[in-house]
Amino acid sequence: MAQRLQLRLQKSRPVFRNAADLLAVMVAIALPWSTTAVGVLVVLWLAAAVPTLDHSKWWKNSTSLVGGLPVLLFLFATAAMFWADVSFYDRFHGLHPYFRLLMIPPLLTQFSTSETGHRVVIGFLASCAVLLALSIATAIHPSIWRPENPGVPVKDQIVQSAEFVICAFSLLYFAVVKWRRGQYWASGFSLVGSLIFIGDVLFVATSRTELVAMIVLTLLLFVKLKGWKTLPIALAVVLLLSAAVWTSSSYIRGRVLHGVWEINQFELLDKPTSIGLRLEWWRKSVSFIERAPLVGNGTGSTEKLFKESAIGKSGAQSVVIRNPHNQILAIAIPLGLVGVVILLGIWITHVLLFWRDSLTAFVGLVVTAQTIVGCVFNSHLFDFTPGWIYVWGVGVVGGMVLTDEARTVSQRAAAQVEPTSADHPGRRGVLANGLEAEGNAISRV
Repeated sequence: MAQRLQLRLQKSRPVFRNAADLLAVMVAIALPWSTTAVGVLVVLWLAAAVPTLDHSKWWKNSTSLVGGLPVLLFLFATAAMFWADVSFYDRFHGLHPYFRLLMIPPLLTQFSTSETGHRVVIGFLASCAVLLALSIATAIHPSIWRPENPGVPVKDQIVQSAEFVICAFSLLYFAVVKWRRGQYWASGFSLVGSLIFIGDVLFVATSRTELVAMIVLTLLLFVKLKGWKTLPIALAVVLLLSAAVWTSSSYIRGRVLHGVWEINQFELLDKPTSIGLRLEWWRKSVSFIERAPLVGNGTGSTEKLFKESAIGKSGAQSVVIRNPHNQILAIAIPLGLVGVVILLGIWITHVLLFWRDSLTAFVGLVVTAQTIVGCVFNSHLFDFTPGWIYVWGVGVVGGMVLTDEARTVSQRAAAQVEPTSADHPGRRGVLANGLEAEGNAISRV
């Protein structure tokens, strides 16, 4: 009986593997549109992926820095439930955002062996392209869809701008790669697509957070293409582009000047404006951290602390929230300095993972950098769509990068054994193998 069951499992493994690959693509397609669909698809993906994964590789990825630090943050948040002075419901509710971090190791495991990672990236890009078309259409004709929020067909402008920025800079790097390889039509097509995404962010629906993210990603693009020596040139280009956008976009000027107005209204009249509330939440958060700086106040304690601080207050000081709209503060309040150190370790290891000269790695770097910038003004890892974009981006693209790295190592090892091309012109040397590895990395997306 046991042998029959094992044989059935072995026969069904390819079916489950194909289903897991397909569901991963479907999650990427659903991310810009629906939280419910993403939640259901992630559960189905996990059910299909678990039977097919190599458990030894899963364990290896769960104990590596790339996949292990997210798991460690979850485990520490679980432990911090025991010293939180709140109900069990509040503790579990506070732990809920950390669960998605557990998906990074299985995604790394799946896409370090699967050859379908590029489909996930293309699926997300195609889905965002459809959203882009609908965004432009509703901006021109608001009556088509959600007339109260033209240019934002679903969700909000913060999430939409983040998705479009990721697509824009990935396409921009792709355009440069294709141009260098002499594929000018593909390069031009990608450049036009990138500019349309950027145009929507700048002229249709933007968030102030993504304006900062675009500056950071522009600098990263220059550094990755031309090296650190071009950083002063990159800064000059950013200043010129910023000046051009400022003079040409009344929408951007209005958003920035409105931010200044919000700060003045908060400081002078204690009005609960968007920026004013953030400043108030950050000030309170620092005082909460001071109560338990090392290991925090416990998982799920954030809302209780804000409620207590709002008693008898008015204006911005009376607003209660679960999330202080800054990822470091959102971690430091319940988990203290230990949690912050783990969080910074996650970001550093993920940046280093993607700090490679390939298109695949640059896509991962864009996702990581955009999320880090977003976490300064929001708690993107705890927000549903941005959090899943980060997990899916790091897991899928990270697995692809690990595959390319393993392939390059094996090719170099084989090249060291073979005679060099100088001695045997019919065989390829180390340089040729390295170039082919780079070509494979570029062509996967």
